[in-house]
Parts: sequence; C-alpha cells; structure tokens
Amino acid sequence: MPDLNVALWYAVTVAGLFEAARKMLVNRRIACTPGRNCLCLGLVLIAVSFAAGARPTMVWVDRVMGVPHLAFLLQGALAMAAMACVAGFLRALDWLRLRLCLVTCLAGSCLGVMVALFVMFGPADPAFGAASDSSLASRGYSLIYLTYMAVWLALFIRGLWGIGVHEERAIRAAVALACLGLSVLLVAMTWRLFAHVRGLIVPGSVAPGMRMAAAGDAIGSLLFVASSAFASVVRAIRDRADHARIAGERAAIARLWRTLAPVRGAGSAGDVRRVPDVRQQVIDIFDARLILRRFVGARLVTESAVARGLQFEDRWTDQLASAVELVLGLRLYRETHGLCDQPLAGTADHDAWPEDAAVTVDDDPRIGWLAEVARLAESSSVSEIASMLEASSVDQRCPPASV
Repeated sequence: MPDLNVALWYAVTVAGLFEAARKMLVNRRIACTPGRNCLCLGLVLIAVSFAAGARPTMVWVDRVMGVPHLAFLLQGALAMAAMACVAGFLRALDWLRLRLCLVTCLAGSCLGVMVALFVMFGPADPAFGAASDSSLASRGYSLIYLTYMAVWLALFIRGLWGIGVHEERAIRAAVALACLGLSVLLVAMTWRLFAHVRGLIVPGSVAPGMRMAAAGDAIGSLLFVASSAFASVVRAIRDRADHARIAGERAAIARLWRTLAPVRGAGSAGDVRRVPDVRQQVIDIFDARLILRRFVGARLVTESAVARGLQFEDRWTDQLASAVELVLGLRLYRETHGLCDQPLAGTADHDAWPEDAAVTVDDDPRIGWLAEVARLAESSSVSEIASMLEASSVDQRCPPASV
C-alpha cells in the first residue's frame, strides 16, 4: 500500500496549495481577514509538510543533503507551524483564550526539544522516529510531536464545531465535513501515539496499522481541504443570491418611487424627472407616505378587520397594511387632488418609523421592509382590499383641516 500512500500525500499537497491560493485570490472580501490569512497559511504549511513527509521526497532529500531524516524533521516542524496557524485562526474567531505569543512560545519550545533530540541522536539512528525504533530519544521525539498535534487537532475540532452551530444548514454541512476530516486525522495521530506509548511500556512491541495511519493522515487532510472548498462554493452561491435579492429590492423600490411621482412632485420643489440613488428614493417614499396618510386617515385601522376577511386573514402585517395604505392613499390623492388643498403641518407625528434612524444602503432595514411593501402594493389582492376600503370611504375622501 505504500504507492497509494505516496499518491495520497502528494494529492494533499496539490489540493492544499490550490485551495490556499484560491482563498487568498477569490475570497478577499471575507470579513474576518486575520482568520482567513491564518487558515490559508496553515493550509500552505500542512500541504508542504505532506510533500516533505512523502517517502520519495525523504529519500531524495537524504541523498542530496547527506543528512538522514532531515525531511522527517522538516515535515514535523511544518506541521507544528500549521497548528500554530490554527491557533491564530481560533484566536481571530474568539474561540481560543491563549495569546498567540504564548502559543508561539509553546510551539517553539516543543520544536526546540525535538531539534535537539534530532541533532544528537537522529543522524546515527537509521529508524529514528519510526514506531519500531525502541530508543528513548526517538520515542521522546515522536511523543512530543504527536501529543502536540493531537491536542491542537482536538481544539480545532471543538472550535469549528462551535462556529458551525450558529451558521446556516449548508455551512453546517461543510463544518461537519471539516470536523470529520480532522477527526480522521486525530484518530491516526492518536493511534501512532498509542503505538509509541505501548513501545515504552512493552519494549520490542510494534502496534499494527502504521500504514493505515499514514493513509488516514492524507484522507483526513483531503476531507478538510474539500470542506473548505465546499464552504467557499456555498458562500459564493449565497453571495450571488444576496446580490440578486438586493437588485430585486432596489428595482421594487424604484418602481414604487416612480408610482408615487405625483405625490413627490407636490411635496418637493426638486427635479422630479431625475432618478436619485436608493437612499434618496427611500426618503422620498417615506415623505410621500406621510402625505398619503392624510387621505387615508384612521379608517385603514378601523376597517382592517373587514380586509382580513379576504385572503389575508392570517397574514395581516404592518407591511401589508402599509401597502394597502399606499395604494388607497394614492387613489384618493389622485381623485381629490386640487379639491382638498390642506396644509401638511403635523404629519410627521404620524410616521411609524423614526426619522432619525440612519439610512445606509443595503444594510438599512428600511430597504428590505420597503421592497416587500412595494411588491405587495403591486399585487391584485392588495388592490382588491384598497378598492373595498375606497368604496366604504366615499364620504371621507377630503382629509381634515387639522391633524
């Protein structure tokens, strides 16, 4: 099975480097930039560590450098650095209390001891680091490395699972896949750790399944890289849906803004033919809404029970009421325009939405709320409700002289 292991380890290298490059180039708009950078650097380090730990690479480095097991040392150092990047990722997302300086000191201390053991005993030991090597230096080196990796993998799984709980279903699936891959990797690390502990307790014993553990390292890492790519695809689909939603909301608001042109023309001295941005359209619509409320009055509230009797019995909401209010008010305004020329003083007291709220395009809650009102105002059901209320308010079409 060594050929399969070599192919899997080099596959992790290619996949990890590709995913890290794609994250840095494509996902530059992710809000949590420090966490993203730490995760990308960790992917690069773990990918290079798999390339260094593959059997052909180790043989080639030993032959070129003339130092036995140098690639083995490099593979361990890169993997430990990748776990330090994992700590940075968890710290950026507030899932780790340890400071990065303390994490760096811990990683540096463990790596320093490993390098010292390697320099003193590694070149002279042909099986240094292997589960079959019974020397205390080799066992100590492996125990430090495997314990360090197992602890950080467990913390990484815990942090990812805690993050995924608060995400949507598709992202939770990607997090579950990442946790599965990391769990496979943790099981492989734990099995090798068990093998070395057993070798200390029972000298000369070798636990089976070391080749399966090496395959588990690669399979777990591939699953983690696949989960990262899957999460990016889900995020891209969600972003595209958000862009479509925002475009639809802006189009609905623009249609409502054009529909209210007669009211806006009466309430402002500006150029009504000019199409402003979304922020100004929202302000104009709410100003027109204040004017139209004087033509509707309180009858919309008192007769809303009748309107509920149509097909909105269980869905009578503020948005539906506002849509009916706009449609009915615009009809009454057009019919009574020029007949009821009353002053507009005091209408601001009837605004249901505080005017001191900041209007920020795309992030403003008014955008989605008003877009839904605009869509409802275009529906035949709202037109039917407005027609019924209009027929019942013939005697009250002129607004009162004072509000």
